[in-house]
Amino acid sequence: MLRGKIESVSIASIIQLCNQDKKNGILQISKKENKIGEIYFKNGEIIAARIGELKSIEAFKKIFNLKEGDFVFLIKNFDIKPEIEVSCEFLLLEAMSKQDEEKKIKENLFYKLNEKYDVKEIHLVPDNYDLISSLSTIGDELESGNLACAWLQDDDEIKMIVKKTNEKDFIEFDFKNQTIIEDTFYEIKKLLKEV
Repeated sequence: MLRGKIESVSIASIIQLCNQDKKNGILQISKKENKIGEIYFKNGEIIAARIGELKSIEAFKKIFNLKEGDFVFLIKNFDIKPEIEVSCEFLLLEAMSKQDEEKKIKENLFYKLNEKYDVKEIHLVPDNYDLISSLSTIGDELESGNLACAWLQDDDEIKMIVKKTNEKDFIEFDFKNQTIIEDTFYEIKKLLKEV
């Protein structure tokens, strides 16, 4: 049985090991003893994935981006129809490419916004490219109710939190000094068009 913490062994490493060893079984991911996701392997290939209400490739992507939690690989039979019909290698390459792209966008946003607004940090909880992408149309998204935005001020520090209305994921921008909201949104929109 393969078991450990995602903080010590990445999901990508676990998947590669299962693929190379042609494993049959279920990779279960949990947080605080609550099972949150599963990836199903047959002959080392990923045939299905589940996390919350998500299934298939969307579930795989969400599990792949987890940064903390426990994992256990259970060698057991399962009765599930294949939902993922691309190779494990393809899934890994796509997921790693997406992570690199997200990292570059986040770094670019931080660098560009910091030049003008003295941004301390940008937090994505969890890292979510779809949420970053929605910032490019932030005005329209706020008006339509797809995004919610809150500003919090504590002494000289200001936090802007942006989240999709029906999701838990959010982005937090920490500013060192007062910033004009419209100016910030315009700058984010302009930067995302450049990326």
